[in-house]
Amino acid sequence: MGVATLATLVALAAGPAVTASAANPHSVGNSTVVYLSPDRSFAVLVPLPGVSKQSYSASRDLQALNVQLGPQTVTSSTNVSGLTGRTGSKHTVTAAGTLSASNSNRTCPPGGLCDNTTAWFSTTVNAQSGWWVATMTFGPGQSQAAWLGCCPWNATTMYLTDNWSVGGIAVSVNISMPPGIGIAGSGSSASWSSSVNNVWLITHSFNGIQFSSNWVVCCPSESAWATSQFGGYFVTTVANS
Repeated sequence: MGVATLATLVALAAGPAVTASAANPHSVGNSTVVYLSPDRSFAVLVPLPGVSKQSYSASRDLQALNVQLGPQTVTSSTNVSGLTGRTGSKHTVTAAGTLSASNSNRTCPPGGLCDNTTAWFSTTVNAQSGWWVATMTFGPGQSQAAWLGCCPWNATTMYLTDNWSVGGIAVSVNISMPPGIGIAGSGSSASWSSSVNNVWLITHSFNGIQFSSNWVVCCPSESAWATSQFGGYFVTTVANS
């Protein structure tokens, strides 16, 4: 796939979030595939009805779809380092690291039992600085929004929003993606949102979210926002790097 221009990204911002009804889903393993891009760089999965919350593994089903996985553990965040600007020669400076975080928020659905709404993400970040341009690329990575309670089993609607950003001078965002993936961005930040009805978990897999500058790009950060909705009751938790 080619690299989407910023104009394309801005146009996508006006489109709706990816939803199960809009994506003609099919199933794999224990998951419904809400969305899978032709190049398999972006995927959205939700559990099939009746699947155990304790044993469900979205990663296993992503592997069955030949989706490249990011880091599979969530630890304290580790920023990419090693980029201070253009090198002034044809020598290339590279750096790599992992951004990851998790968080939970106590959730008490009306008429149900209290448990947690959780958010987490874990992402590989690669950076490169050469003669003409410095780049920082997020992915492969995964994020999740989950309601872990039993009663009710599913939320009325689950929401997941991912945000990626960098620091730098004169930064632009470019994303290798098929049209309609739902990523919006400009300059030094990009975001993606999804909502699915009558589920307890959303998993998002992504790759190729790249920021570039003719001068310097640094300081990657990421967040995942998870919201559980039960009728008119909402609880949101945020995992930040």
